[in-house]
Amino acid sequence: MIGLAHRLVPVILSAVLAPIVTQAADGPGEVKRLEGHVGAIWSVVVSPDGRQLLSAGDDGPVRVWDLDKGERIRTLDGPATAIPGTAAITPDGRFALTAGSDSVLRLWNLETGTEVRKQEENNGRLRGVAIARDGRRAAYCDLGSVRIWDVENGKELKKLEGHDGQVHAVAYSPDNRFVASGDGDAAADTSGVVRVWDAESGKELKACKGHDGSVSSVAFSPDGRQIVSASHDKTIRLWDRETGKELRKFEGHTGWVESVMISPDSRRVVSGGRDGTVRLWDLDTGKELHQFEAHAGGALCVAFTLDGTMAVSGGVDGVVRVWRLPK
Repeated sequence: MIGLAHRLVPVILSAVLAPIVTQAADGPGEVKRLEGHVGAIWSVVVSPDGRQLLSAGDDGPVRVWDLDKGERIRTLDGPATAIPGTAAITPDGRFALTAGSDSVLRLWNLETGTEVRKQEENNGRLRGVAIARDGRRAAYCDLGSVRIWDVENGKELKKLEGHDGQVHAVAYSPDNRFVASGDGDAAADTSGVVRVWDAESGKELKACKGHDGSVSSVAFSPDGRQIVSASHDKTIRLWDRETGKELRKFEGHTGWVESVMISPDSRRVVSGGRDGTVRLWDLDTGKELHQFEAHAGGALCVAFTLDGTMAVSGGVDGVVRVWRLPK
């Protein structure tokens, strides 16, 4: 087991509002622009109640936003050496989990902005985090494995081993029974594999093979029966969780696809890529429904809002954008 620092760590709490530009439009398009980051944004997370948004990037502090107003509520300020590239929110909306460049997993109280727990690793940058729906466990990626962490006491419960390359993405199924993870050597751009695990036993159940590049993002469908993955091979793929078979391939991005998510109603998929676009797809047919010219340099992260009518994206330009989607 890896040791854990249980002490409370004070942080600076900021409530400075970031400038925002809104565009009034009835059709699909940008409706909010949240500014304040000064580096690339790698993670955007909508809270379970749909009211708040977290954004994490290269400039360090995690921003907490009021999604309706487009105002920054506070920042989560860790050490200057900590660059949180990924974040997740507990199901009750009270805590956030961040991980990044300093090999430290941090749990934050979102109401106060204080760091309440941390776990130190020695395996380089932590690239992905996910929290189970029951709020009791979290999964995170290190260089070559997925580790399961007890959120309440900070103890490591399991280490999921079997990936051949670096692990970049992880997700919990809605029923907490399964974990999906994606690998690949991003530098060498080797073929990536999506692996499905039994969350309780840690046993590998399926290896979903088909991508010709590193897997950068994975997500479950709301019913947990399907998994969607994004890759540096410029494609998105849909997998059957039980059989491991590829069901569909989504093609259209002209650069690496960095992030992907399935809508709450399981009808659509949103993706962001290095070609700077955010794209909306039909889940059943794989047809592209809409494309937004979103971020100069690349769209690195995407998320649906709670009702699925809008999408949020962050990119290399350091801006968070909220998009109204076509009906």
